[in-house]
Amino acid sequence: MKPFRIYTLILLILSLPAVAQQRTDKDYSDYISDAQENALLFRGRRALQYDSKYNGHPFWSREEYISGTVTYNGREYYDVLMNIDAHTQELLVKKDEIASAIRLEREYVSALTIGETSYANLILKGVDKAEEGFYEVLKDGSQPVYRRVAKVYIEPPLPIHEGDLGYPVSSFNPRYYDYFEKRTALFTVKDGRLRKIGRSKASKLAGYEIR
Repeated sequence: MKPFRIYTLILLILSLPAVAQQRTDKDYSDYISDAQENALLFRGRRALQYDSKYNGHPFWSREEYISGTVTYNGREYYDVLMNIDAHTQELLVKKDEIASAIRLEREYVSALTIGETSYANLILKGVDKAEEGFYEVLKDGSQPVYRRVAKVYIEPPLPIHEGDLGYPVSSFNPRYYDYFEKRTALFTVKDGRLRKIGRSKASKLAGYEIR
């Protein structure tokens, strides 16, 4: 091997650690920057704690927090553990499985997807007659179909059965009378106004049977 080639090879080898260090420093800097940005998402108020004894749960569909994407205050966040409190109509987020849930300010949540399900904040879209909170997007477009789920806290004088809840739960205690009742409604938007529709109409607009 010629001396010039040997010299060039030595310089290349010597430069590799510096390049690797620069790349590592940049990756670490990006990581810290992203972590600081993501930390803004978890600086809100703690989620409402329900201390009374009851059956069912206040969440939209499932008790588990599911990873998803949320656009909050104009910034999109990925791989965030989320759930919707359908009693207060607030979006709840967690840093990890063991962390306390934080509730986000509704007026800054413009879009979200939890798992495979998308939700819309129709007030921010300027839809007339829309209520505060979120609507599940069953069909988008010029004739959209939305589902609204509300959980109402009921204090009945008599005990209920598990089947009365209308949704599956991880546990049921017959000694507890109070429970969260699930109420569902379907909607479309016509002339900029939210309109309630029946299941058959919603299925026709969506192009598939809605249950």
